[in-house]
Amino acid sequence: MYDFKYRPSGHGEVSKRVLELLNNAKIPAMADTDHGLDHGAWSPLSIVFPKADVPLIQVSLQSQLDPKFHLKVGQALAALQDEDVLVIGSGSATHNLRDLSSLMGNPNPSAQNYAEEFDGHLRELLVKHEGEERNTELAKIYQHHLCRRAHPTTEHLAPVFVAAGAGFAHKATSLHSRMMYGALSMACYSF
Repeated sequence: MYDFKYRPSGHGEVSKRVLELLNNAKIPAMADTDHGLDHGAWSPLSIVFPKADVPLIQVSLQSQLDPKFHLKVGQALAALQDEDVLVIGSGSATHNLRDLSSLMGNPNPSAQNYAEEFDGHLRELLVKHEGEERNTELAKIYQHHLCRRAHPTTEHLAPVFVAAGAGFAHKATSLHSRMMYGALSMACYSF
């Protein structure tokens, strides 16, 4: 991963607009042109846009990974969708690398029950709810009895809050669902 190079251009006007929307929503934000791309941004985009011919503006997660905060970020950025800007929250519905590494010797490990249950819970929240009801339920997801097993650290879950916030008024549509290595859900949704 350290040798792979993916270098999309930025977009000055969109960057300014992102900062404007965030600051108008009372979310302090500033540009950082020295921060490299996170693997959560370049890894999926290198598959979707392999020529790196689509400009990319990366918004960093808040270090406390608070769901309410990230839902608010998404809601602030929702206006971009009407301006031909795609808002993507790239993470993972389940992401327990400890379990993943113990299962990798098995060529076809069965999906772990906890991973399937948590993945299903997240899917239900996204697909069956919208607006404030969904935000309220998503804001409590860290309290789910399997959350810490599915996400020992939550930085791979937090991006879904931004996407759900941007798609506030819409139920999610499940685009793809696949469990890899028994513990890594690659679920994908559109709002």
